[in-house]
Amino acid sequence: MAHTLASAATCHGSPPIRMGWSPWLLAAGLRSIRDGLREGFAAYRQYDHLTAQGIPHDTALRRAFRVSSN
Repeated sequence: MAHTLASAATCHGSPPIRMGWSPWLLAAGLRSIRDGLREGFAAYRQYDHLTAQGIPHDTALRRAFRVSSN
């Protein structure tokens, strides 16, 4: 089976695929996760602020996530 996978990787004259990691890819992935968490927490704080002012749940969600009502 290992021979089959090795030959499949070089099929059609393409070079074999190298599997590895890059510090730059790791940093980019972590940065993406950080940015997503920051946006999520900011939306939650906005939603919490709006509902504390008495704005209904659906309206507060649309405003916090900047979603149009169309």
